[in-house]
Amino acid sequence: ISKMKTQIFTLAALAATSQANEFWGGEIRTREPFQYGKFKTRIQGSGQKGTCASFFTFWNGQSDLPWSVREWEEIDIELVPTKADDFSMNLIYKNQTQDHSYVDNFKAGSDWHEYEIIWKPSYIAWYLDGREVRRSTDASESVRDMDKASLLYMNFWTPTFDKWGRGLDEAQMPFYTKYDYVEAYDWDASTDEFTLRFRDDFDSLDQNIWRVSDEWGFPDNSTKFMETMTYV
Repeated sequence: ISKMKTQIFTLAALAATSQANEFWGGEIRTREPFQYGKFKTRIQGSGQKGTCASFFTFWNGQSDLPWSVREWEEIDIELVPTKADDFSMNLIYKNQTQDHSYVDNFKAGSDWHEYEIIWKPSYIAWYLDGREVRRSTDASESVRDMDKASLLYMNFWTPTFDKWGRGLDEAQMPFYTKYDYVEAYDWDASTDEFTLRFRDDFDSLDQNIWRVSDEWGFPDNSTKFMETMTYV
């Protein structure tokens, strides 16, 4: 008999809702960045409309600029139960330009699935339960522009825009998103191979790998990320 330990991100309503961020949720990110790599996890989403659970890389090299005008680079896996096909794959680059698609005829709901990102200079690919479901090559500007050293993130939040946010029933909170493990690999340009940097099975919250977000949020999101909402 094996015991599975999971990283859990909770989403709960605040007692007072007069603040700009109405809910509390969890977020962690790696302390050290990656420039290309492979990233794999097993997630149980909440299945709750109006929420978003994520696994993504993010370079925010213009954090000193207002959110609306800054540039960043981001490779996304996001579970958005409001959508009929709820596995969202996105590249955000240049002036917040998006290269976005969903996996057709797939509903993650609250089932466990394995998700994976492969990021090379020549292509970026997404995998679902070991099957490639999208590949974007360097023929696209979105791939060519994705070249900055980025942190690996996971979070659980509530979009305020209708396409992802409608149907939220806060009376049913708390909601949970669970991560069974994370594997992160560096890409070696000389061999075109991946080398494991770490595998975390979340026997504990390893502060040498992860930094836990606390007291912050971002636009189009009614959740504030709080340290207490992230735990094993």
